[in-house]
Amino acid sequence: MRLWRYRLSTNFWDLIAVFFAAMDKFREIHDAYEAKVLYYADQHGVDRRLLRLSAEEVAGLLDFRKLEQLRDEHLSALKMVSHNIFRSQDTTDPFDRLVSQIFHELSILKEEQYKVATFAPVYRQEADERSYQMILDEVHEAFPRAVHGIEALFRRAHKRLEELLPHFAADRPTLRSVYLFGDEVAGEFYPDGYEDLLELMFPEGGAMRGLLEVARSFQASGFIDSAIEALERALELPPPLQANQAAIFGELRAKAEAALNELKESQQGRRRQKKTA
Repeated sequence: MRLWRYRLSTNFWDLIAVFFAAMDKFREIHDAYEAKVLYYADQHGVDRRLLRLSAEEVAGLLDFRKLEQLRDEHLSALKMVSHNIFRSQDTTDPFDRLVSQIFHELSILKEEQYKVATFAPVYRQEADERSYQMILDEVHEAFPRAVHGIEALFRRAHKRLEELLPHFAADRPTLRSVYLFGDEVAGEFYPDGYEDLLELMFPEGGAMRGLLEVARSFQASGFIDSAIEALERALELPPPLQANQAAIFGELRAKAEAALNELKESQQGRRRQKKTA
């Protein structure tokens, strides 16, 4: 794990941000697909597994441009960042392998959608019923397998990313980025945004420890106002529900309160000096 920090630590936040952007885009595609399939199943009065649609209807289940955008923009960027962080000549992390699988499966799905949207109508016009039905048979099997398979791969990659987050906590730019942009980047997946991410990054102490570390990082870089704001947010956190976390929460809260008072006193002292200068 430690080697990553020395190789390309500044990419940790990129990895987090691009992954959640890609997963959000895929979820949009997945949810639209599911809604259309269920609509058609209801209209035809059949179980979705027995549903048979025309080429036009099947092609409309997925948006080719959105598939292309997801692959060429979000997944390409995610694959590049993931390779840079994890991949060496003879090894990589499971997360990186999952990202490669997602990219590969999404590419296949995109081609299947293109095939049914482009080739099937031509076969119908040419009265080539055999080729038309072959494409329909193929996509009726391929679409649900691919869509649900990619969803499962994203779930596994998400779980692995959560396991990796504690190893990213020591990287200060990543930690500050989680605090500053976590709500925007991951708010669709975590109701409390950056606080939930900090909970995952700091198994011992959770968001309280995370905000304390964020404040220390800001202070070390000379951003005193930002450090004060992070400490004030730390003091607003509710106590943990787990009894075994109560003691460490109390200790960290006391440290945050002491650090906040010290920073405010120091800040007031500098302001007084400026007035008398």
